[in-house]
Amino acid sequence: MTRRFRAIRGPVRSGRLLLRFPRRTDAEEIAAAVSDRRIARATLNIPFPYHQSDALRFIIRSRRRRERGEGLSLLMVERSSGQIVGGVSLFAFDWDRSKAEIGYWVTPSAWGQGFAPEAVHLLARVAFRDLKLHRIAAGTFEFNSASGRVLLKTGFVREGLARRDVRKGGRWHNTVMYGLLPSDLRRPKPPRARRVAK
Repeated sequence: MTRRFRAIRGPVRSGRLLLRFPRRTDAEEIAAAVSDRRIARATLNIPFPYHQSDALRFIIRSRRRRERGEGLSLLMVERSSGQIVGGVSLFAFDWDRSKAEIGYWVTPSAWGQGFAPEAVHLLARVAFRDLKLHRIAAGTFEFNSASGRVLLKTGFVREGLARRDVRKGGRWHNTVMYGLLPSDLRRPKPPRARRVAK
């Protein structure tokens, strides 16, 4: 592993989540968790359908990027069940300016449970404390307001709109730009308990 990521030796834990590096043995579970048209629609580089071979390529590529100091991809694992519920990554590192971008996805069966804000907060804290980053940026499709709420919950500030910034699905989409400084970071409120029908 590159010296830049040496400070991150093992899994990072929060109350409900464990963030860890993907392993080859995760390929089948990753493919099952991410192969949903709604995830592909809301993210830039995740295809649909998403096969086990795609997951293997992701695992190999993420390790190579980590070794070169170019990216840091972690899986969100629910500690109580041991199941993969999503992924969170730091990428587009600019070490001279001490900044990077963050991205994430959550499997639809785990939507609305607060896993994404918890993971973003945890990884951002690691990025500022251990990687000594000065700034983290994020971009979301304008139509993906749920992803924007994840960022706002963790302290990101909406900084602007890049019009017709990304082409996906044969259409140009606006991108909402967000930024986070160490002084902005805040712990997201825990999700409300779900009511169980009687």
